[in-house]
Amino acid sequence: MSSAVVLILGLAVAGGCGRAAAPLSVSASAPAVTTTSSDARVSTTGQPSNPETPTLAPRTKELIDMAKQARQDAVVLTISTVQGETEATAQALRDLGATVESTDATVGYIRASVPVDLAAQAATLKGVSRADVEEPIGFPDPTP
Repeated sequence: MSSAVVLILGLAVAGGCGRAAAPLSVSASAPAVTTTSSDARVSTTGQPSNPETPTLAPRTKELIDMAKQARQDAVVLTISTVQGETEATAQALRDLGATVESTDATVGYIRASVPVDLAAQAATLKGVSRADVEEPIGFPDPTP
C-alpha cells in the first residue's frame, strides 16, 4: 500500500468514519407530509392521501379520449388497489360492467377490460389507489 492511501485511511478513521452512527429519533406526533406530483397524490405513509378520489394521470386521460375518438368499446386498465381491497374492488369493477382479466391480492393488482365510457368512473371506485390505461410497448422489427 502506498503511503498516500494509508494516510487517507488513517484520516478517515480518525475523523469519525469508524464511529457508530448516533441513533435517529423520530417523533410519532409529526403529521404526515403530502407531496404532489403531476399525476398522483401520495403521502409519506405510502398510501394515497385521498383513496376515495384518485386522480387520473394526464396520459391516462389522453388515452381514454383517444379510445373514445377511435370508437373503441373498451380499454384495458391496470389498477393498483389499497391493501386488502383487491377482491372487493374487482367485484365493483364487474358490477360496473368491466371484465376482470386477472388479480393479485398480494400486491394489490387488477387488470380489467373496462367500457371506454366508464373508464374514468372505474378509477374512482372505492379501493382504487391508481388506474392507468395499458399501453403496448412497440419494438422495432428486428428482421434485417
